[in-house]
Amino acid sequence: MKKVSLLVLMGMMSSVVSADVIYSNDPSDPEIQFSYPLMKSKELQIRSGDGFNKETGRFEFKKPDVVNLLDQDYNKEVYGKVDNAVFGDKLILTIAKSGISGEIVEIESKTIPLTDRIFDFGGKFVRFIAALLPVIIPATIGPEPSAPEVKPNMTEDDIKLNEAQCIKHTNKISIVPPSTLPIEGQVVEIEGNNGKKCIEVIYKPISASSIPFSDLKQKNVGNNLLSSTCREVEITIHQTDSTKYNYTHHIVDPNFLTKSQIPENGILVPNACNWRIKK
Repeated sequence: MKKVSLLVLMGMMSSVVSADVIYSNDPSDPEIQFSYPLMKSKELQIRSGDGFNKETGRFEFKKPDVVNLLDQDYNKEVYGKVDNAVFGDKLILTIAKSGISGEIVEIESKTIPLTDRIFDFGGKFVRFIAALLPVIIPATIGPEPSAPEVKPNMTEDDIKLNEAQCIKHTNKISIVPPSTLPIEGQVVEIEGNNGKKCIEVIYKPISASSIPFSDLKQKNVGNNLLSSTCREVEITIHQTDSTKYNYTHHIVDPNFLTKSQIPENGILVPNACNWRIKK
């Protein structure tokens, strides 16, 4: 586990840490103290659920599956700095990254009261997170006895119905979210394997409190970390003229950002669209 320590000084009002975190989309800002990457949905992938029943050998038509794939190579980052108070409590953030992937595993926040700072100038302001990645050793399971092989059988009617389907057997459709979705959302129609626009995708509106990435120049977000915004997506697949399937999913939209409050003392774990407090 690779650990990167980040010391942040923040002002204090009463017993609550009051932080002024300033974000920018400019990596050349000389006052930047920390940065971290944003997540993004690469595509929503619709995969055929049809297949042969191993016991009967008959072909079965089933509801397609929808999978959300994140872009692991996406490298857009946010850059932050903090307005420091001369007198007040001190909030220390310790960022722990994976030694393998370099991704942030968690961020620990710890508040040192002003009284402790006065009586202990030599105190240790940054403490490293000790975290071990669990090693999961799969259990060894003996081979199962093979079942009698049944020859797959697709009838002529099965073949005709499969050819007419929006998502054909063994095929898939990739839905790539538009690079710039408006805050109010967008409706998109997509062509299926049968040459028809049989897929409707509704990118739902997001909260008006979401922060556009383009507005990050010297943006004060209070005592918060930022992450990509999750946007709800409704998908309707007209699989045949008489069969329709509906889905509700989310995509990770890095063009708009969501705030997650930094606790006085706690551990924040990154999700796709927020920082979750680890209990």
